[in-house]
Amino acid sequence: MQQRVLLSIMLGWIPGLGHLLLGRIGRGILYPAGFVGTLFLGVVATDDAQSIGPFVLSVIFAGGLWIVNMVDLWKYVFRRGGSPSLGRDAQSVQGATSITAANPDNELSNERFATALLSVIPGLGHFHMGLMTRGLTLLLSFVGWIVMTFFIAIFTEQEGFFVFLGALPILWLYNIFDAMRLINLKQSGEKLEDRSLFEDWEQVREDGRRSKMVAMLLSLFPGAGHLYLGLQRRGIQLMGAFLFSIYILDSLRLNLFFFLIPLLWCFAFFDALQLASRWQRNPEEVRDVPLVDKVLNHQRWLGLALLALGLYYLADRFLVDWLEREFPKAAVGYYFREYTQTAVVAVLLIGGGVRLLFGSKKERGEAA
Repeated sequence: MQQRVLLSIMLGWIPGLGHLLLGRIGRGILYPAGFVGTLFLGVVATDDAQSIGPFVLSVIFAGGLWIVNMVDLWKYVFRRGGSPSLGRDAQSVQGATSITAANPDNELSNERFATALLSVIPGLGHFHMGLMTRGLTLLLSFVGWIVMTFFIAIFTEQEGFFVFLGALPILWLYNIFDAMRLINLKQSGEKLEDRSLFEDWEQVREDGRRSKMVAMLLSLFPGAGHLYLGLQRRGIQLMGAFLFSIYILDSLRLNLFFFLIPLLWCFAFFDALQLASRWQRNPEEVRDVPLVDKVLNHQRWLGLALLALGLYYLADRFLVDWLEREFPKAAVGYYFREYTQTAVVAVLLIGGGVRLLFGSKKERGEAA
């Protein structure tokens, strides 16, 4: 039952989910319904961007309801003491306390429960075990990531930087599982060494080993996991292709080909996981094979593509602006960008079809 209590605390950040795991059906339905319903009413009551008062008020009420949900969940858990006898057949707290004091297994279980409970806030579980350096590293990393993300987003006035907050759940989960791993080592009699995460990674690097977990985390950004595994050419090509695709597709307004970005991300992610697994079995099996080999043999086509992109930017930044100033009623910029997108898509489709058509004939002729 304690596993259910720990899971309910970890998932208690989602309104009502922790109560459902503890069998509190009424609260498990009431809290999420109130939370989502309040936000929905705020969105409906907001007419436009100028009158966001109802939405702000709904966010405040939803935040208050979320706090009540967390306080109610923690109060219920602390009142029961994290005992395995949660439920209708639970005995009195006084009796459970006396039994716990007489049973060393319960003491170890309660220590593990307290560590997991404190680990909800990154670093506190490590503080509870006396690992001050490791706990401080996790706490500062978590808080510092939030502060720096908000600072950069506000300073540059670019809301897109808030996407980096998506790394926080990964760090939060790593903190919890790291605390549980260390408390298990402590209870098994091993001596814990208080050192930061960066010292662990430095030792791994000096030993020449590669961590599959670190490779998986770095693979969230295409190419970074490959660079960590020492696959420089493959990693640089994936990273460059990902960033170049985003920039070019956005600049040329080729919305039709935006599906290539998530496709490239998925390929890079799972390719890194597969290579990390091979590295753990036998590092000699992993070879740095680039995705696009023998690029230098196609310098002419690459040069033509770069020349076309350069001419496009030159025309877009200088020629079109000059024509719009000279002929303001002609809408030169609109027609240029719209027809350019259509022309690029058509050329790529026609060129790809011709390449497949004549390439297949050539291959059939060679096979014959």
